[in-house]
Amino acid sequence: MDERSETLRRQRRFEAYSEHRALLFSIAYRMLGSAADAEDMLHETFLQWQEAPDEEIRSLGQPTELKNRPPQRGTWSFAGC
Repeated sequence: MDERSETLRRQRRFEAYSEHRALLFSIAYRMLGSAADAEDMLHETFLQWQEAPDEEIRSLGQPTELKNRPPQRGTWSFAGC
């Protein structure tokens, strides 16, 4: 993947994450009971998601479907929920 394609891919993922961040935070907060822990979970998840192959991201469906998926190893693993 060339540099321009990689930049566009990361931008699209950031936009999708930003669009659903409030929902994801509310779920993480309810699960963990702490805003700091919820922020940590979202940060770790976003970093994993940025590095996941496109095929794995597409297999997840819509981000709003995550509310019915359990966390994996302390974070939502966007590549393996």
